[in-house]
Amino acid sequence: MGCGVLSAPTADVDGVSVTSLGLTEAEVQIGVGVHNPLWVDVPVDALRWEMRVADVTLGDGVSSQQHVLPSQQRTVLPVPVQIRYADLWAAAKETMSNEGVPYTVLFELDTQTPRGPETLEMRHDGQLPVLRAPSLDLVDIDVGIEDDGRLRVELGLHLGLPQDYSIVDLQWGVSVDGVSLTDGRVQADGSGTLRLPVFFDARATAEATWAYAWGEAKAMQVMLSGNVSTPFGTVPLSLDRQVALSEAPAAPETP
Repeated sequence: MGCGVLSAPTADVDGVSVTSLGLTEAEVQIGVGVHNPLWVDVPVDALRWEMRVADVTLGDGVSSQQHVLPSQQRTVLPVPVQIRYADLWAAAKETMSNEGVPYTVLFELDTQTPRGPETLEMRHDGQLPVLRAPSLDLVDIDVGIEDDGRLRVELGLHLGLPQDYSIVDLQWGVSVDGVSLTDGRVQADGSGTLRLPVFFDARATAEATWAYAWGEAKAMQVMLSGNVSTPFGTVPLSLDRQVALSEAPAAPETP
């Protein structure tokens, strides 16, 4: 039947990409390509991984998600790795260059073959792009009451992106104490300043205005999501910022 029929599956790395950027961390996805030369499908019971930079472990994990390697085919298994910027920069301070950060990933795949359990071991050496953290800062907050009685809270935010990043599209949403208020799309001006006008829903205006006036509303959460263009492709951006409502007007006097 051929000398390759009883060969064990083999694995290699099928690309590394940045899939998400946040204020404190980024997500990198590593594709593990596994070739199954057998005449039967092979289950994968577990996939273990460990990422190292300069002999410092940045992260490790185990995926217990069940996968099946189809007979005589190559299958790519995605491995998402969360990387904190602070950990990466601390580990790579002596090895980082303008081109990127050298890293090593160790993999183990537990498979069930016709001749019994097989553990595939693999080492991959590569180079991560230099990840730079965006920033989201509160510039000002303006509170007022519209003529129709709605409470308006306008937020001035500054979205700081590295010089070689640019916004492709951006959406925003605002909630107070976990209750969603409104959302929309926004464009930053040349300086990266965003103006977000937030209006309380008309049906809840009286309650929201009263809660804010009496200082019962404590925190506003601003969420930005969208895509940015970076030197390593278009990458999803997700940023959350808590804004303390500490500048509320004084509570009205009881008549």
